[in-house]
Amino acid sequence: MRATYRHDGRAVLIGESAAGHFVAETWVRAPELFDGYAALSPSLQWDGQTLSRAPELAEAKERPPMFLSLANEGGATEEGAVRFVQSSADALCFADRRASRVRHSNSLHQLLPQALQFLLPTKADWLEDYGLTVDCQSTAP
Repeated sequence: MRATYRHDGRAVLIGESAAGHFVAETWVRAPELFDGYAALSPSLQWDGQTLSRAPELAEAKERPPMFLSLANEGGATEEGAVRFVQSSADALCFADRRASRVRHSNSLHQLLPQALQFLLPTKADWLEDYGLTVDCQSTAP
């Protein structure tokens, strides 16, 4: 990819739903593979929410930035995401949208601009007009 496309040397991994689970797992198990991560409404209910209980989460280790969002989903998906955020020893940007109109079905469209601005920030003066401001809580220890 780097031989074919223009780039600035950074590589980020972004995914939603099941792909968001893959992003979260990669951030936990092999964080060195990418320069930044965004898991939008990750399906952290899979396999009995096992990833949210991964012992690696509690290890304070240097990881690249992570943007993790949670839409109004409820149930095991919400439980897994909340536990993942609470268990993470590393700072991440948690975009909690449970009280909003963001749903699993529209979270990619609603939150991708924020995730990109978090991972690849720009200082343009028109960001707020287009919803490109970052609205999340840091979970820094």
